Amino acid sequence: MQKPNIFLFTAFEGEVKPILNLSTMISETVFNNIKIRTFDFDNRKINVLITGMGKKKTKKILSDVSDFIENGVIINIGTAGALNNKLQIGDWFSVNKVFSDDKVIGIDNCSAFHTASILTSDSEITNEEIKQKHHEKYYADLVDMESFHIAEFAKQKNMPCCIVKMISDHANEGTNTISALKGTMKIYYNPQAAEIFAKVIKNYKTNQLSLI
Repeated sequence: MQKPNIFLFTAFEGEVKPILNLSTMISETVFNNIKIRTFDFDNRKINVLITGMGKKKTKKILSDVSDFIENGVIINIGTAGALNNKLQIGDWFSVNKVFSDDKVIGIDNCSAFHTASILTSDSEITNEEIKQKHHEKYYADLVDMESFHIAEFAKQKNMPCCIVKMISDHANEGTNTISALKGTMKIYYNPQAAEIFAKVIKNYKTNQLSLI
């Protein structure tokens, strides 16, 4: 049986709900106790995997499904906080560079969006002081907790990788994170999100992964 050639990773299902609403589920597979659902979108098979939030959960999922993933492209769609104060909640970006500690992976632009760099942090950034320290150290525009691990996995598998993020908050909101997430869901469920996701999936073949 031919494996799907698009592997779509996301921390939460709500982050990819717009494209799933336009797709038809073909099958559900359990691989190493990980549920993998296959959808048909515009005659393309999309393999959807939910990582959960953070380094530990993401790396475990990637390790568990490593033997299943081959001969395709890895796409990560989700939300990110803004380290760059000039960026606005609701803005969409195609990631071109991912940082983690002293490592960096460069990714060619995989869509027609504006590009941005992203820092993958091991913990949530909850105040302005920490946010500014990270921004000044890495010159990163965005922050999340999963992107670097997914890009690194793609590099190890020698597979193209495409990362698209929408800003959900300003990475300094602390206990207001839940409120920011609720606002994000409103954006994700609108027609613009579905259109953007469709563009990413239809254009995925142009992307390549390179190490800087």
